[in-house]
Amino acid sequence: MADPQGQAGQTGRRRLLDLLPGFKGYREREERRQADKLLRDHLVSLIDGERTKLQRTEADLSHAGKVAQVGALDRCLGQLTKERDKLHYADYGYTGWLEKPAFNEPELDKLYQYDLSLQDALTALSEKVAAVTAADEAGFEAAVAALDAAITDLGGKIEGRSDAIAGLPPSQ
Repeated sequence: MADPQGQAGQTGRRRLLDLLPGFKGYREREERRQADKLLRDHLVSLIDGERTKLQRTEADLSHAGKVAQVGALDRCLGQLTKERDKLHYADYGYTGWLEKPAFNEPELDKLYQYDLSLQDALTALSEKVAAVTAADEAGFEAAVAALDAAITDLGGKIEGRSDAIAGLPPSQ
C-alpha cells in the first residue's frame, strides 16, 4: 500500500524547497534532463538489442566459415557500436544548482523531442537488421548495404542533436 503521509511530506518538502530563489527552476531543469536521459537510455537499449541480433548472425556465419560475410557484418557492428556510444554519452546539459545552466527549459524540451524522433530511425534500423538476419547468401550483400545506410542515417540524426537544440535545420 502507498504511504500517503510520505507522499504528502515529500510534496511539502518540494514546495518548501521551491521557495528558495532559483531552486524551482533548477529542479525543473533536472527533471527535464532526467527525462531525456531515461529516453536516451531506452533508445540505447533498443540499439543494444539490434546489436545482439547482429552478433548472433555474425557468430552463425563464422561457424559456417563465411569469412567475407562476417567481415561485412563486423564493419556494420563496429559502426553501430560507435553510433550507440555517441547517443549513450551525449551531452544532457548538467550543471550545478548555482551554475549558469548549459541548457534552459526550451532547449531541453527540444532535445527531448529530438531524441523522441530518433525512434523512427531505430525502427528503420530494426527492419534492416531483420532483413540481414533473414537474408540468404544471394541477398546478403544487398541487405548489409541497406543496413549500412540505415546506420549512417541514424548516425546523422545523432550528430544533429546539437543543431536541434540550437533550433537549426538538420544538416544533410
